[in-house]
Amino acid sequence: MAAINQYQSAASGKDISYKMTQKASNGGTPASLRSATSTSGSGPNAVKRISIL
Repeated sequence: MAAINQYQSAASGKDISYKMTQKASNGGTPASLRSATSTSGSGPNAVKRISIL
């Protein structure tokens, strides 16, 4: 039984490694971050902020 589990674990590891390599070579998953910028104040004391939505 242990030999079967070891074989399946090795086979799954190879399959996952192959799929992760293919995903990385195809550009991976695009980031879905959205952000908004805002400015408070004016002149040399202006503060710019970036908010992650």
